[in-house]
Amino acid sequence: LLVHKVMDMENIRVLFALGRMGDRIHIVARSKSPDVDVGQICTSFGGGGHAYAASATVKDRTLAEVRDELFALLYSHINPQLVVEGLMSRPAVVIEDDRSIRDAVEIMTRFSLKTLPVVNVGGMKTCGLLDHAIADKAVSHKLGDMPVSEYMIQDFSVVPPDTDLYAVMEIILGKRQSIVPVEEHGAIIGVITRTDLVNLLIEEPARIPESLMPERSRDRNIRSLMRNRLPRPMYDRLVAAGELAQSVGAVAYAVGGFVRDILLGRKNLDLDLVIEGDGIAFANKLADQVGGRVKEHHKFKTAVVIFPDDSRVDVATARLEYYEHPAALPTVELSSIKMDLYRRDFTINALAVNLNPGSFGQLADFFGAQTDIRDKVIRVLHSLSFVEDPTRILRAVRFEQRFGFQIGGQTQKLIKNALQLNLVSRLSGSRLFHELYMIMDEENPLDSLRRLDELGVLPAIHPMLKLDDKREAIIEELDKVQGWYRLLFLDPAPSRWKLYFLGLCMGVKREEILTILDRFGLSQREERDFLALRDAIAEALAKLMGWDDKTSPLSRLYFTLDPLPVEGVLFLMAKSRKEQVRKHISQFLANVRFKRLDIGGRDLKKLGLPPGPMYARILRYVRARFIDGFAPDREAQLALARQLIRYPELLRDGA
Repeated sequence: LLVHKVMDMENIRVLFALGRMGDRIHIVARSKSPDVDVGQICTSFGGGGHAYAASATVKDRTLAEVRDELFALLYSHINPQLVVEGLMSRPAVVIEDDRSIRDAVEIMTRFSLKTLPVVNVGGMKTCGLLDHAIADKAVSHKLGDMPVSEYMIQDFSVVPPDTDLYAVMEIILGKRQSIVPVEEHGAIIGVITRTDLVNLLIEEPARIPESLMPERSRDRNIRSLMRNRLPRPMYDRLVAAGELAQSVGAVAYAVGGFVRDILLGRKNLDLDLVIEGDGIAFANKLADQVGGRVKEHHKFKTAVVIFPDDSRVDVATARLEYYEHPAALPTVELSSIKMDLYRRDFTINALAVNLNPGSFGQLADFFGAQTDIRDKVIRVLHSLSFVEDPTRILRAVRFEQRFGFQIGGQTQKLIKNALQLNLVSRLSGSRLFHELYMIMDEENPLDSLRRLDELGVLPAIHPMLKLDDKREAIIEELDKVQGWYRLLFLDPAPSRWKLYFLGLCMGVKREEILTILDRFGLSQREERDFLALRDAIAEALAKLMGWDDKTSPLSRLYFTLDPLPVEGVLFLMAKSRKEQVRKHISQFLANVRFKRLDIGGRDLKKLGLPPGPMYARILRYVRARFIDGFAPDREAQLALARQLIRYPELLRDGA
């Protein structure tokens, strides 16, 4: 009824009405024009009808998404004569994949090209696209002699010459592919560029579906998600930060993994703020406002605000980082939020949300992060990402396994390239160890270690760091016993990295362990402590080899385990194949180690024992009988001690 009334009142020839009812979008269409078959268009939405009246019902899409798809279908339906062949530029300027990056830069500079199609040697089939900015960076990193195949984009789309306009819109505007090679019979015959498309549509921008506009994904507001998924104190903290930024003429953004995890619905209270303005000055005002304190880092234009409850917020000035040589620490320059996000490791971490009152909750997504989150893909922002910072290789694996994502094909190729260039060896030990530490602190470190081994990253760090069946098995057991121990809520908590690193280095000789520890740049004390732990475990393991549940007293197990830190005991539990030994180790961890004798040195003194080494020997013997159940209370322990003082020959050697 509404459609008919509106068409009559406004003298409209074609009308599509869209409305939401519950979880469905309803479409009602009427046409008085032979040029528009509304039945065909509604059929594309799963509905039907005839040329002049039709309808459809759509589930699992928003009203805006349905509207944008409708515009695209309409334009393609009304303009079937517009195909790629009439728009493309020909011939295509190309480069063969074995030519150098320096050659590619020269060609792109000569022809003023932003992107260059790469073809296979001896043929004209497109095998990649090379971005001018990436090629320039590669040359600056002294990689100009590398073949273009190493840094070309391999994930791209091509079209045949009879492709209609909408397909090209989707590739150039939706997928942000700057040029689209046009191929016929397996050979490139031309290209269609963003400029070609814009020139066609410039007089009628409404032809471009909104969902395909590069700015569209950045227009999303996630205020309601933030309110629903963040603890109230954190939400209020963000509101206050935005109001403060507004009052000092700055713009505040929450950035990175904090924003990513809001979209994923994961808990993350590690807040990073980026300020378009003076970040350090903002941090000081924020600290004054909340009664906290500030740690400033002027070199990197960052600060940490420490709140009265000891929680903290990292504050940075929007900045651009550039790397003077591969694997170097970054040099910092002031920049905008877009360039600040561009310096980050992966698209899924290159997100920001505006906190200022007028735009609170407005999402900034310049690099397709939302699409990659939806598609569960880990993707770098540019082809030299791993050249500039090879630690990102380990982070890629960590995020891949944490979120159940997949490293993208192009990104995986770039990892292999960085390993072939041996860039991991240029990293400092401390940076490498930090990334490995973070992996071993994950919920399922074995999956990440397997992936690192599969990619060849572990042996690139050190030749002895390889996963074999035995190491995999022990790490899997360590994961189980560590999970069991965590459920006991006992102190001290084990150092996870030590536990898993013990498994990763199992079977490695002592002199080789020293080279591994040296590679990670550990301090002499850290090296000494780790080696001492490893030696103590080996000694305890040798003692346990002869332990027999039927003939060996429980006290022997206790005295074997008691000198070890909790990491050593858990490692022995994982290593042991005797179920009875595992059972007694679990009893030791959960109960026996906390038991205390009812007597002590003062009691021995009262019994007349003169000071000397006999104190330790007698108390050790009494403890052994206590653990084995023969001296369960104070009276029995005092009687035993009195007997030992009177008859010291009863003390067996080693008791």
